[in-house]
Amino acid sequence: MKFRLFRSLLFEFIIVVIYLLLYSNLMAQDSTNIELHYRMVLDARISEFQYSQPSRIMNFIPNIGTTTIVSNGQIKVAPSLSLSLSQFLRDSKEQKILNAKISSITKSVELEKKEDYNKIATLNKQINMVKEELKIKLDILTLKEKIHAYDSSRFANHQIDPDAFYRSKIDILTAQYELRLIYQKLSSLQFQIQNLYRYE
Repeated sequence: MKFRLFRSLLFEFIIVVIYLLLYSNLMAQDSTNIELHYRMVLDARISEFQYSQPSRIMNFIPNIGTTTIVSNGQIKVAPSLSLSLSQFLRDSKEQKILNAKISSITKSVELEKKEDYNKIATLNKQINMVKEELKIKLDILTLKEKIHAYDSSRFANHQIDPDAFYRSKIDILTAQYELRLIYQKLSSLQFQIQNLYRYE
């Protein structure tokens, strides 16, 4: 009976240790992947926007026309090239619009990144709460294992009826099941954090 108690507790302890090792390893990682991911997103969005813009070189193509000149007392027509102030003003306006759009794209990506960090912070809070619940449930299971070991000894000596013995056994199975559910919840939260950290 003591061996079964030890084996059961060892199994639950191993589950908890495996989780804590995985979680600690994850938390030891920094946010490099998030920063790299959003840097790539930003570069891609800016490149896509810039590629979609028409070339601004047209703003600096001079106007071609003709002009009359007087040479040796004669009026002649000659080709002319001219640049107007409005061309420079138009290009300046387009540059401001371009800069504003790039700034908007940058802020949008930063906001997405911030939302990811906020989600990670929320998930970490949930994990800490579930870890506390896990500790309590593990303590409860340990007590129920001891009670069942005691009941088993009394049942073997015909000191308690079968109903009491099997109720204590059901209590243990229920506590073990609840412990596994908590572990699954922790694994799910960890998986969500891994996705946000962009771990492959």
